Amino acid sequence: MLNDENTVDYSVTVGTSGALDDDTDAVCTSASNILPTDNKSTSHSSATTSEITLPTNSTDSTALDPASDKKSADPLKVRVGIDVGGTFTKAVAIDSANGHILSTATVPTTHNSAKGVSDGILEAFTKIMHDSTLSLDDIDLVAHSTTQAINALLENDTYPVGIIAMGVGPTRKDVIRRTELNSNKNSSEIHKGLRTFHEFLDTSHLISEQEVSDAIKRLRNSGARCIVATEAYGVDDPTNEEFVAEQSAVIGLPCTSSHEISGTYGLEIRTLTATVNASIMPKTLQVADFVESTMRGAGVR
Repeated sequence: MLNDENTVDYSVTVGTSGALDDDTDAVCTSASNILPTDNKSTSHSSATTSEITLPTNSTDSTALDPASDKKSADPLKVRVGIDVGGTFTKAVAIDSANGHILSTATVPTTHNSAKGVSDGILEAFTKIMHDSTLSLDDIDLVAHSTTQAINALLENDTYPVGIIAMGVGPTRKDVIRRTELNSNKNSSEIHKGLRTFHEFLDTSHLISEQEVSDAIKRLRNSGARCIVATEAYGVDDPTNEEFVAEQSAVIGLPCTSSHEISGTYGLEIRTLTATVNASIMPKTLQVADFVESTMRGAGVR
């Protein structure tokens, strides 16, 4: 029996009962880290060389100070944060060295564009560049945030999920009962927006690549666009969940493993939380791909 897996509060992606927890909205992108860090993303800042003309008064110690020359030659490193709202998309550019705001922009959010909000992101970025003296070589990082994935969940615009549940033979019925969400009598409002398909794998033996691959393909043929790997006590040993995720990647379906979403016991809640995450993952990846291609098309590297 899985008694220890049945006594946990709804506390991971679902924060308080029925509310999404920002800490585990793992599929949403964020613009929260635009202050200086050691990492670089999206584009590389290239060093620029400044020609320094010495003043006629050669006794000016400040002008001849090597440290002063070095400081003036340091390349500008700019980080741009773009937030996509329901009505407006707002952008800000800051100097990484001191946090000073260099430029801001606000444009309408492009919900109806062929590439969705990514066109608005590009428009905001272009306005930032146009209204300032910045060049693409100055850009060190572009980060964006959007609520599009969560909006998809709230509007039931989610993708069908294939659930691969795992457990040892004697617990088969109990595991299936806890993880087959469509048949769960304790359905919540969140359940109602999810379309799921289900497979069970017996882990009393070492599951093979063929077993896992066949299960994923059956789920895909049933209509699943993403996979959830969930196992009783998988938080103690996630090996099987990780194996399913690897095979899912080979087949070309995004996969969420329940142990990645929560480190606590509670098979049913953990499975539901992972399923919510998986159901909006394709939308999130689509938005991220659109944004990346759009920004690269604009010359950001």
